Amino acid sequence: MTKIIIAVNIGRSVNQRPSIYDAARGYWKAVGDRQHHLLKEAEIVLGVVGNTIRGVYQVLDSELGDDDRYEWELMEVPAYAALVGHRLSPDGVYWIPGDKTAWKLMEEEEFNALVEKAKSDRIQFGPHTILLRPDGNLEIGLAPGYRADVVSEAPMANAKQRIETVVHRLGESRAVTTYQAIADMLGINAARSIARSVKRNVAITAEEGARVIPWSYKEGDDKWIVPAHEEGWSTQGDDHRPRAQILIDAGLATPHDNGDAVIKKDTVITDAATLRRYLMV
Repeated sequence: MTKIIIAVNIGRSVNQRPSIYDAARGYWKAVGDRQHHLLKEAEIVLGVVGNTIRGVYQVLDSELGDDDRYEWELMEVPAYAALVGHRLSPDGVYWIPGDKTAWKLMEEEEFNALVEKAKSDRIQFGPHTILLRPDGNLEIGLAPGYRADVVSEAPMANAKQRIETVVHRLGESRAVTTYQAIADMLGINAARSIARSVKRNVAITAEEGARVIPWSYKEGDDKWIVPAHEEGWSTQGDDHRPRAQILIDAGLATPHDNGDAVIKKDTVITDAATLRRYLMV
C-alpha cells in the first residue's frame, strides 16, 4: 500500500512558532475531497524551509478544525533522521519563487530516493559540501579558491567509552538500533564486540541496553520482533525485566499475543550515517 507523504512549507510559520514540530503540525487547508483525503490520511510529514528538510515526522492523528484546516499530532521518525538538512530535488516536489502552495504530495518513489541519497550524509553548504562519514570523520569538498582550517584538540576515547556514549544518547531518544549499526558507526570490526561491551558495562542500564538489538530480530522488510524469552539477555542492577518488556514499557514496541515485542515501524535505525546524525555524537 502506497504511503501518503506530505511536504509542508514552514518557511514563514517557523519564525512564528516555538519549534519545527509546531510549525509542521498545521493548520493545513484542504480544498476538495482528494485534498481532504490526503491530509486526513497522511502518514509521513516533511517540514521544509527554503526547500531544505528541517524535520521528518510520522502522523499519529489528524484533526479537522475550522475552515477545512487539518492539524496533525506528530512524532519524529528516527529512521529518517538523515533527511534533515538535505535539499529537495528540483525534479520533484519543490517550491519556486512565487509558489504560494502551503503543502504538496510527494510520491513514495521520490521519498525513497531522498532517503537513499541522505544515507551518504553529504550536505551542501553554499558552494561547498560536507560529508559526515559513519566513523565520525568529515570529508570536506571546497569550491575553487577556498580553504578550510580544522583543529581537533580532544583525545579520542577508548572503545568502551565511545560505545557507552552512544548507548546513553540512544536511551534519551525515541529510537532503537542494532549492534552492527553501532559497530559500523564506531569503526569496530564486529557486532559481537558491541554486544559484549553493552552487556558487561555496568554504567549502561538495562533500559538503555535493550534498545540495541541483534540483526537476527528482523523479519521481512520492515518488521522487528524481540522474543519474550531471550536467551543470553542479562539485566543490569535491579531491573529484571526482559528486553521485550522494557521496549513495550518504553512505548517503542507493542506486545504480541505470545509475549513477543513488535517494534514500531521506522523506529529502528539500521545504517551508521543515520544513527550518528540522529544521535549527534
